[in-house]
Amino acid sequence: MLDTTGREIMVMREHEIDEKGWPEHVNNMEVKEGQKVIITQNPEAEPSDEVLPVSYPKFTSMCQEGDMIFIGRYLVTGSEDSSLYVKVDKVEGDNVYCTANNHANLDGLITIFHSERSPDTLNNIQNDLPIMTTEDKSNIKDLAAEFEVDFISLSFTRCAEDIQSAREFLDSINMQTTKVQ
Repeated sequence: MLDTTGREIMVMREHEIDEKGWPEHVNNMEVKEGQKVIITQNPEAEPSDEVLPVSYPKFTSMCQEGDMIFIGRYLVTGSEDSSLYVKVDKVEGDNVYCTANNHANLDGLITIFHSERSPDTLNNIQNDLPIMTTEDKSNIKDLAAEFEVDFISLSFTRCAEDIQSAREFLDSINMQTTKVQ
């Protein structure tokens, strides 16, 4: 089974590749409850405990005052020390100004999830990232050339068209028997 990155929004920060080939971040980030945090789509911004540059160049268009944003290590549940919830104070230019609702040690691969504005509806603006990134497609091709891939697990699917798009890609590279989840 292969898992895709898909529509994931990452906090961009310095990393090295460890001896097993995994990215390892040089510095952990610590955010304290009540601290002001800026999430920026400016690719030149220097990451720090106060500034979190993100991989999505239209991030500010998704946010408005009062939104809740979850920031956490990849594959966490939201209850660990490495999970941070921030409330949007204002959106201005390339920056989303927030206040931290809790203390967190941000280590490892850090991702951002824009929480829903309403528990009953999906009324927040979604990003327009593709269901499979260019890197996802490249990784699938490379791994399928070496291994039999039974399943592809799509991250952040929203509709039937997402599944259809993935199926068309898999069919185009002769992976007709690979299932899509």
